[in-house]
Formats: sequence, structure tokens, C-alpha cells
Amino acid sequence: MARAEAAVRMAYGSVSASPTVHACITEKCYAALGGRGEMGKVFGQRILLSPRGLNWHFLAHEWSHAEMSTRLTLFAWKRMPQWFDEGLAVVISEAPEHSENHWQFLISTRIPRPSRDELLTYQSLQQWLAGVHRFGDDKNFERVAQGQPTLSPVYSDAGREVRPWLAQVGSHGLLHVIQQMNEGADFEAAYTPQTLSPSTPTP
Repeated sequence: MARAEAAVRMAYGSVSASPTVHACITEKCYAALGGRGEMGKVFGQRILLSPRGLNWHFLAHEWSHAEMSTRLTLFAWKRMPQWFDEGLAVVISEAPEHSENHWQFLISTRIPRPSRDELLTYQSLQQWLAGVHRFGDDKNFERVAQGQPTLSPVYSDAGREVRPWLAQVGSHGLLHVIQQMNEGADFEAAYTPQTLSPSTPTP
């Protein structure tokens, strides 16, 4: 809990969410509480971890979602692109399963993965889940059961998109995006200018 909270604080500058965490030690428990094949889930200010996600990485991932929903108005939260919310959670979690090393493994083994243009179309939760299903991120429960390595093309791609942006703008830039969206700005208007380097002229 302490390590996950510290990771969220590092990205956001402070921690507003205080989620209640339910950690299942059996798959039966996880399924009974609404879990499926994923490592963990978040329901508002409640986090549910599967037996496969009992570490700070996946707790921090779900905590990032809780933090984002706490800081955004309902109107802004509904407009936040899913790829960004997930990519930020990936970066904060530092989970090896979604890391740059995993991305390089996907490339070297020629595992299908979304292009950047396709990733940016995953705006809604439904579009995100469709992409996750298409590229097989949701098949890891079966893979692990068969002794195969986990594959996370979509989550890794989202992390790869957000990681350099967050490294450049830091918590100040992240909070700027949140503030702008809360004030009614579109995500693209709040996010895109901060991807520019200091030497890049603003259009």
C-alpha cells in the first residue's frame, strides 16, 4: 500500500483518493466479487485485486484510476480518453508486464500490436476493451494456465505513448490537463501543446 501510494503521489504530486482495497487469494473469490481475467479492477473508490495481481504494481495501477476519477468532474471524466487513463496507470505502476522491455519482446517475437494511430482511437471504455480483445491482452489468464508468457500489446503501447510525455511535463503537466478538462477544454487541446519540446514553435 505504501509503495503504491508513493507511486501515485510521484505522478500526481499528491494523493486525493483513499480507496478501500479487497485482495482475493483465490480465483473463486475474485470471480464472486465481479472479477474476470484481469489482474485487478477498480469500482469508484474500491479496488479489487486478483490472486495474480497481489503486488504494489497492480495496486498502483488501479489506484491511479481511482485518483483520476477523484480529481475529474463527472463531465470531464466521461471525456477522458481511455488510452490516456490506462497509459498513465501503466506508467505509474511500473509493472514488468507492461514495460518497455515487454514492448521490445513483442517486437522481437513479431506479436501483433496496435499502431499509434489505432491506439489513439481507443477513446471510450468499449473501444479500449475491443482493442484489448483484438490483440489478446485479455487472454493472459489462459496463457499462464498453459505455462505461456503473458502478452500485453495494448497496455504496453499505451504506456509507451504516455511515458515520455509524463517524463517531460511531470505532475505539473498532468494537473494542467486535469484542470483544463475540468474547465471544459477538450483533451487534445489540453494534452497536445505539452508534447511540444521547448524548441518547437507553437502553431
